[in-house]
Amino acid sequence: MRRSAIVRLARIGVLFFGPIEAGQALAQPPPAAADCAAPNSGLPAELAAWTDGIDRVASASANGLAQARLTPGVTVHLTLRPGKDVTFPRVPEKAPAPESRGGLVTLSIPRPGTYRIALSTAAWIDVVKDGQFQSPIAHAHGSACTTIRKMVDFALTPGDYLIQLSGAPDAGMDLLVVPVS
Repeated sequence: MRRSAIVRLARIGVLFFGPIEAGQALAQPPPAAADCAAPNSGLPAELAAWTDGIDRVASASANGLAQARLTPGVTVHLTLRPGKDVTFPRVPEKAPAPESRGGLVTLSIPRPGTYRIALSTAAWIDVVKDGQFQSPIAHAHGSACTTIRKMVDFALTPGDYLIQLSGAPDAGMDLLVVPVS
């Protein structure tokens, strides 16, 4: 391999994994909940509702959103749609794979603050208010020994939001929105 190709690969590694000191091992992902004695027993207080929940079906278009409403602090066992059947009001910021799943849900925010969206599976989350994408302010994985796969924080003001979910590999996911500040 040529030196320039090796240097490019090293730069890509630093972008994805950060600089690595000599002898330092790459961080391992937290253990899956199935590998733990008591899955979801170590949830932080703000995510305690993760183990309960209600069933909802994601909407395939803006017309069916009345039945796809989220409530902060309530976990939803969300049935997703085939991605090809979903009409997104805004084209997702990350193009989903054709065979992936997705859907639309709505959320009303009563107070300004930082809100965390936790998912049980990998998926792209677009939060839209008044036709504009809301930028995430933080990303994280779920804690070790939980079934939370992904968490994304958004600074939200009071009002109604559309949440576009895309790129999910499975037909369903658990989803929880909670205030964290």
